[in-house]
Amino acid sequence: MQDSGNGDFLLKRIPRCDTIVYELFTRRKIAMITCPKCRRNLPEDSEHCKFCGSEIKLNTDKLSSDSHKSKPKKKVSSGKIVIATIAAVMSVVVVSVIILLGPGNPTLDINGNDKISAIKDFIKNPVYNNDDVATVTFPEGFTATQIAERLEENNICNAQEFLERVQNPSEELLNKLEITNKDERVFTLEGYLFPDTYEFYIDESVDSVIGRFTDNYFARISDKDRQRAAELGYTMDEIMTIASIIQAEAGNSENYKVSSVLHNRLDTGTPIECDVTINYLETHCSPFLENGITEENRNNYNTYKCPALPKGPICSPGYDSIKAALYPAETDFLFFVTDQDLTTYYYAVTWDEHVANCKTAGVPGY
Repeated sequence: MQDSGNGDFLLKRIPRCDTIVYELFTRRKIAMITCPKCRRNLPEDSEHCKFCGSEIKLNTDKLSSDSHKSKPKKKVSSGKIVIATIAAVMSVVVVSVIILLGPGNPTLDINGNDKISAIKDFIKNPVYNNDDVATVTFPEGFTATQIAERLEENNICNAQEFLERVQNPSEELLNKLEITNKDERVFTLEGYLFPDTYEFYIDESVDSVIGRFTDNYFARISDKDRQRAAELGYTMDEIMTIASIIQAEAGNSENYKVSSVLHNRLDTGTPIECDVTINYLETHCSPFLENGITEENRNNYNTYKCPALPKGPICSPGYDSIKAALYPAETDFLFFVTDQDLTTYYYAVTWDEHVANCKTAGVPGY
């Protein structure tokens, strides 16, 4: 917070620092005297040295005895103490607010007498004046490669470097996410780059960028969610995989019914047979892999072949899809199909019902 010289204050955040640093400037000058014994500086109205205990006398070598009297201590009025306390509290509040606002260079210019109102307005509508910060939105259902491309488009970080780190995260993060099959996945952190709107520094480090995504995931997933996953007999990682398929198949319109189909098939040992898992490999992975898709990848993600879930999530699900994976609708459905516009969903319990639905939906081959 900087005194502008007329009672106004200006709080500035020093940009481009991962650790937030603030400078507090003051123009107030304090007159000092020197202890004749230990030669340390003291306020001019000191009667004794706080370091060596010596009595302080003003200009003892030259002044008469009448001049040896110590200056009386200045009394500070209670009003001034209250004002000083309020100013200190304001400083702490404003600094705390800007820390919570995240990256950027917010500038708070507090003018006039109504400083409290100015702080309230700033909290609601912070003013950023920093070309080194970008606000980027990642929709629900985005894949790691789509996220990487958008990051590079906004000059946040290099897409390839980001994907390399997504493939090879730290052991600490793997343990925290409880991912135990890293080598069987295409992009290890797929599903955990939580969809949201973020503020990034331009040319931010890849680790910092990934940290923003995963920190958001940890903030959204509660202990209750983890307990519910355990009640269903799944790990949270498996729930995230189910949620990603729900997100890709249904978005938010039919989440809970689609979830019931997936759970019913998994409970009966029936392959879930979802085309979106194959599309994930061919569209969102293959173009970004130096050696393309391997046969092992296909075996791990082709849900027409693998007996249960793919080895990991196929996109970043929103929380509604995660909730649907945790709380599926109670149905007996084992099949679903959509029309050509992907707007109408048809559900069935038996294969014959499903075939009839496919004809109604206009699916080729039925």
